[in-house]
Amino acid sequence: MLTGSNKPVDFLMDVDCILYLTKGTVLEQLQKVGRMVHPVVPDRYKVTETNRSGLYPHPMAVTLGDHGRLLVSDYKPMNKTTRLLQVRLHSPAEVKIIEELGDARNIMYLKSTAYVSEPTGINVISI
Repeated sequence: MLTGSNKPVDFLMDVDCILYLTKGTVLEQLQKVGRMVHPVVPDRYKVTETNRSGLYPHPMAVTLGDHGRLLVSDYKPMNKTTRLLQVRLHSPAEVKIIEELGDARNIMYLKSTAYVSEPTGINVISI
């Protein structure tokens, strides 16, 4: 029913598409159809290998890195270790494990360097 020029992204801001989809002939056709399939979760929110539920269960600290990236300390209380994660704010988010650390809780970032506080002192990590 939609022309080939209509792309899913165009639906977000295309007034002509909304007018077309609310036309009487389109609504009549939809009433005749017994079932219709529609994605409940848009592609940009689909689960990937790096954003599954439970993958990063205990984020303790978040700081802003370069180019819209976040640095996150993900604490594992059972073995008292922390993963330093770099999150690229994209759709879907891309997560990279930078380093496995000891009992680290806080992060500071400055000029391509992460400063992570641990009970034994400050760990300096070049990103």
